[in-house]
Amino acid sequence: MTGAYFDIEIFSNFISILALDMSTDQSLIDQYIEADIEKDTEKKKYALSHINYKQFVFHETRWDADEFYKFMDEIKLLIGFNNIKFDNLLLDKLYILKDEVLHENKLVVLTKMKSLCDNIIANNNVNYKYFDEELKRFSEWWTSIDLYMALFETVSRKSLKQAGINLKWYRIQDLPIHPDKYIYETDFDTIFDYNLNDVLVTRALHLKKKKEFTLRINITAKYNVNVLTSNRSTIADRLMARFYSDYTGLKYFQFKDLRTNRVMITFGDILNPKLNFNTSVLRDFHQQMINTDFFVHNEFKKVILFKDKGYTIATGGLHSIDRPAKYEVDGIERLMIDADVTSYYPNLIDNEQACPAHLAQIAFQSIVRMIKNDKASYKLQAKTFKKEGRYAEMEDAKTGEAAMKIVANSGLFGKMGYDGWLHDLKAMYQITLNGQLYLMMLIEQLEESGIEVISANTDGIVARFSKNKLDNYNKVTKDWQKYTNLELEFINYIKYIRTSVNDYIAIKQEWLTDPDGEDNIKRKGDFLTEIELNKGFNAPIVAITLDKYLINNVPIETTIHNHTDIYDYCISVKTGEGFEKQLHTIKEGQYKITKLSKNLRYFVSNHGGTLLKEKDDPDKGNKIANMLKGYNITLFNDYFRVSMPEYDINYNYYIKRVTDILLKIDGVYKRPGTSRVFRGSKKKGVTQVGSLFDNIN
Repeated sequence: MTGAYFDIEIFSNFISILALDMSTDQSLIDQYIEADIEKDTEKKKYALSHINYKQFVFHETRWDADEFYKFMDEIKLLIGFNNIKFDNLLLDKLYILKDEVLHENKLVVLTKMKSLCDNIIANNNVNYKYFDEELKRFSEWWTSIDLYMALFETVSRKSLKQAGINLKWYRIQDLPIHPDKYIYETDFDTIFDYNLNDVLVTRALHLKKKKEFTLRINITAKYNVNVLTSNRSTIADRLMARFYSDYTGLKYFQFKDLRTNRVMITFGDILNPKLNFNTSVLRDFHQQMINTDFFVHNEFKKVILFKDKGYTIATGGLHSIDRPAKYEVDGIERLMIDADVTSYYPNLIDNEQACPAHLAQIAFQSIVRMIKNDKASYKLQAKTFKKEGRYAEMEDAKTGEAAMKIVANSGLFGKMGYDGWLHDLKAMYQITLNGQLYLMMLIEQLEESGIEVISANTDGIVARFSKNKLDNYNKVTKDWQKYTNLELEFINYIKYIRTSVNDYIAIKQEWLTDPDGEDNIKRKGDFLTEIELNKGFNAPIVAITLDKYLINNVPIETTIHNHTDIYDYCISVKTGEGFEKQLHTIKEGQYKITKLSKNLRYFVSNHGGTLLKEKDDPDKGNKIANMLKGYNITLFNDYFRVSMPEYDINYNYYIKRVTDILLKIDGVYKRPGTSRVFRGSKKKGVTQVGSLFDNIN
């Protein structure tokens, strides 16, 4: 075994290290899972006997020291979840304590290992390695990949159990034994079973995102920068550092601690004189912006009302305040076009000559131009190589394009606002404010030409108009591109449906001739049918049903009643600190309260129990709240197989959720094929706008 998925469980007197061969055949894993679902112990043992795994135990009754060190001396790759800051440090420590381990100083070793574990946990998300001189000096010879660090951005990281829920894993299990419990031999099988489940979830997660890790391998090889265990933001950071180092000749340590910190930014110093507005409301707003001295400790977020539509101008980008709505055009007499700025942030940085004050401007601007030019070049090369059958070169070009896209999206503008070597809020605001005001210029010009803008989102706008206004639209957009030196890409929609600016489904005109084309429908937020690992898991059947109804007019009742994946009816919940989840049931006349695990998955059923949460407040007493008022639930942390009718799903709950969304959008929902009509009130939009400059001096 040279590559393995692994996980470590540690108690005061017990350590279990479990490693699963990466080359294990999926059919063997499937046999094990099937036996586990059936609760067939003999089948489970038989399936395990054919799986190549290793377990190393350190306990007073079993001490697998020789086998462990032999395994570690031969291993080349270890893949885990949160292993860089936890499991790897425990492996390192076992090597630091190697003499004591081999001499079986069991109490000393186990005490030191548990102490390290407690210190790691106490330091929360900080790598304890930097606080321990022995760990700091230890050098690992194996390659490690941490799925936790690689797949999740810092702000959206999830536990392995939560990732398992999003993977539709059959068994969601919290640690079955309290971490402070003294472990006996009779506990070994329980811990092994839990340990193996975590390893199998880790494996499933890695396989699910295999393309992501192939990309990291290719980027590492192409740019000679190790990003194997980096999330996209970190990839961008490391590539930018490499590019800056190459352009300037400086070593990373020479610029990594540089920052430009600001107290106040005068917007008049950074707004481009080219900005120009025709209407009084936007001229006044522009002038107020020019006259603004902004103190950076405040949050920047302003709302302006133009042509009866609210627009938020903030740090991240321009967003219209969109009411739930449905727009449809025929694509012939009525048009709906999405205009997006190509390489929005790199082009703005280049045009505005924005650069953090502490960096070499010529080098920085050269890198920005390289990123946007290489991205376009690699994209063209990939298409050419594919046509010519030069597949190895095609893959290399795709790697280059993907790398440049990551840097463009995650390594330039955004990094200027965070504590890092690109930090300079003045440069950041120079980019974001000019970009948003350029887009407001385009919106103004379109509206003044009789073209309705129905949405604006960061780097583009969606407009709707009749065919006789197409020449106006083309002239306005062409003149705007020439004036701002920004290029637009255009997409024609026939249908655009939303609940908010970030929750929508847009159907391209190409869908009419190619309904199966995967790029011909754009989904976001509430309308995503593919489960994202970094989001919550909240009854995917709702988005699936909406999708079928809005695209193909399939009645919502048809989809909800006939869908056959029970996981898509499931919901996961996470309560705040100090809350205890409980299931309240009445069975055979007996009232029962069951305390539930931290990670919970359930579906809404006709029978079952009531889900409550309770918090013991020393000052105000116990607080109890119903988490799903008016509905029963069935727990589904452990998958159980019955026919769909036997799950006893409360279909009306899911129908109501879909109907509520449709009523927000349309104010009415007519069930296809019937005369029955549901009516409701559409969600109201902005009715008043606050002071534009309430937190600016």
